[in-house]
Amino acid sequence: MLNNKPNFATGNFTTGASGAQSASTLNDSTWYHVVGTWDNTGRTSVYINGALSVSTVIANFNVINDTSSRPLRIGTQDTTYRAFKGKIDDVRIYSRSLNAQEISNLYNGTVSTFATISINASTNNICSGSPVTFNSTITGGGSTPVYQWLVNGVQVGTNSSSFTSYGLANGDIVSCRLISSDPCISPNTVLSNAVTMVVNQSLTQSVSISVLSNTICTNDQATFAATFTAGLTNPSLQWKINGVAISVQQVLFLLQVLFKTTMLLHVNLLVRLLAFHQLQRFQIQLQ
Repeated sequence: MLNNKPNFATGNFTTGASGAQSASTLNDSTWYHVVGTWDNTGRTSVYINGALSVSTVIANFNVINDTSSRPLRIGTQDTTYRAFKGKIDDVRIYSRSLNAQEISNLYNGTVSTFATISINASTNNICSGSPVTFNSTITGGGSTPVYQWLVNGVQVGTNSSSFTSYGLANGDIVSCRLISSDPCISPNTVLSNAVTMVVNQSLTQSVSISVLSNTICTNDQATFAATFTAGLTNPSLQWKINGVAISVQQVLFLLQVLFKTTMLLHVNLLVRLLAFHQLQRFQIQLQ
């Protein structure tokens, strides 16, 4: 409460707290029905006595930190800051954002049954081309509910409680619209929460090796270099001599031993990028 105007705020670790302040000034010694809503588009709204007072989209507030140990506060922003002086009664907290009709029904005491829908993804933070299945949970759908799956607001998929896609891109927003067949439901069309996908571009892994010179004298040192796909960070390399795995520290030592015992030797040196099978070979000829 600030200057007799109700505030409704949300917060996260990244950008702190922010919210919306009612445009209406409340009078002393009067009961008011106050509702604050937030959805994952960042829209925050305040309703006074069943009517919308203010609604605004706050940038960077489309995600709320749900792992915070900080308490939920009603009537104050902090321990004593902007403390509400008065009485608060009949507090309710919903797991979704109520729409304007639902809030009006609450204020007017209208008996109404709500339809609800929520969705979840089988996985997120995926590689491009990976399948993701979205499942829905509904209430008040009636005997023949209609499901309209949406990707970035465009209808996709079929009339089903689940939806699978192989072609999602990074930042795609998936949601589902439920149309209830129950004649007692009002409103009969509701939109689910939105799931924002994190999709990483797949890289074609490859590795190649080179040698400064593939014709050397006995006891000379041969230096090999491995070049791998751009974008790979600190890959694990497995060097091999004649198909036998060997550590980088052992490569020069074994080459020197082999060179000492044989005047003419062909050494096949392989390097394998772990979890990939594209190999290159060089032959070392001794003189």
